[in-house]
Amino acid sequence: MYTGGLSGGSCQAHNECCDIAINWSGGLHHAKKFEASGFCYVNDIVIAILELLKYHPRVLYIDIDIHHGDGVQLSLRGHAKRNHKK
Repeated sequence: MYTGGLSGGSCQAHNECCDIAINWSGGLHHAKKFEASGFCYVNDIVIAILELLKYHPRVLYIDIDIHHGDGVQLSLRGHAKRNHKK
């Protein structure tokens, strides 16, 4: 449910069904690729960002939580370099 809410909203924004997508119950930014962390068992943010990166060269992610979203950073580290086309 968490992942579907954010991914569905991201797809709607991509398809121009809406301008902004917000999932108030999501934002599980601590989950890592192979482990749960900080009460986060799946990183819905990373899943949505990776889906949007299939169609757009860049995605703006703003984390308004008071502490660092380490799962997002670790999951996307080096992504721009791997996918940069010259």
